[in-house]
Amino acid sequence: MSSIPYPAGDGSLSRNWDLSPSATARSIIDEFKHQMELGLAADRSGSLAMIRTFIPKTARFHPGTFVGLDLSGTNFRVVVLSVNPDQTLAGNPRIRIFPIPSRLKRGKADREAHSRDLFRFLAAGIAQTLEREGIAASGLRVGFTFAFPTRMESADRGVLLKWTKEWDLPDLVGRDPVPELARACRQAGLQGVKVNVLLNDTVGTLILGYFSDRRTLAGGILGTGTNLAAWLGSTAINFECGNFNFGPLRDRILTPVDRDLDSRSRNPGQQRFEKMVAGRYLGGLLRRLLDGTHPSGRFGERGTVDAEDLSSLAADSGDLPETRRFLERLGVEEDLLEQRQQAVSLARMILKRSAQLSALAMTATAEWVDPGLEDLHVMTVDGSLFEHAPGYPEAMRRMLRSVLGSRADRIECRLVKDGSGIGAALASSAVEARATG
Repeated sequence: MSSIPYPAGDGSLSRNWDLSPSATARSIIDEFKHQMELGLAADRSGSLAMIRTFIPKTARFHPGTFVGLDLSGTNFRVVVLSVNPDQTLAGNPRIRIFPIPSRLKRGKADREAHSRDLFRFLAAGIAQTLEREGIAASGLRVGFTFAFPTRMESADRGVLLKWTKEWDLPDLVGRDPVPELARACRQAGLQGVKVNVLLNDTVGTLILGYFSDRRTLAGGILGTGTNLAAWLGSTAINFECGNFNFGPLRDRILTPVDRDLDSRSRNPGQQRFEKMVAGRYLGGLLRRLLDGTHPSGRFGERGTVDAEDLSSLAADSGDLPETRRFLERLGVEEDLLEQRQQAVSLARMILKRSAQLSALAMTATAEWVDPGLEDLHVMTVDGSLFEHAPGYPEAMRRMLRSVLGSRADRIECRLVKDGSGIGAALASSAVEARATG
């Protein structure tokens, strides 16, 4: 992919889109580990928060019925599952999905958005699910995946530090989401529901993987957003790695397109790693790259680009019919095969870099725990990029081989489905097991 000329004539920067040269990749791994160290030492000069979650690395999950809530991106999910005394699941988890209206995520110039409206929406979804499943609210234990940077104060208490993924409800920043959800549940008639664990989506993915395979070291999200969590010692640590800023490598790694997207975002200077990896931003990168190829600076007169478009383009072949439809949607008047080929190449280039960066973060995590990679480490991954983007897991695997050689087989990236919600319910079970002895 590095042979594709960089838009706007800056071909010298094309190398930044392929991180496979070992020196570049190794530098990123080493800087990531350095910033892990800073975060664990509570050194604010680092960009990785390394938040302790208070969720135990336990061999025992409490039997019973538990609910997991997943508030992490496009949809709100409510999961109901039951843990058997023999530490297996009783049947398949039941999942209900509620699309979240954009008005509940952020306001507009003429309208403020308030978190109370969001929590009322969540409580209504919980109530509908419990009624459908025939489950009484009283005494029910709930795990709440709240996938935004939160400083944890105990297993069930935390303070929202900031919004990411273009969410913006200012009144909740600096506050604990758990009491707000509890209040909304009481108002919805859900007396007795208790949120006993607050966690990040990556921690949920980690817990789900660990429930199935005790070799699981880390859980990752590769979808609308991106992040990692891992067992460091006996506790799960939430990295908040979407904010990884590359430290002194930043000028080498970030392209002008990355800087432009960052400067025009709601949180300039923050979440730089996420803006290069996550589905929420990849469409914006492709839109800018395409615009840079056109003399007028605007490739097409209408339409937005999202991560699903990149996957569609990356999978296209032959005469590239899907790409033709994509360009027509953007209002491109002259549809030349060369234009279609360029759009496909750029989409694949962006997805490849995203996969490479994800693999490097996972490598750094495994090496931190096991410098010689003596053991097998399972990395459970949830998210639409890892699951659906053509060639994404394969690009991660090639990057692992590039930097680790034969030791790449000591890191296994494994897809899990609905890790955020199922893992939240299992985390609730794990915390209940600790509370009951």
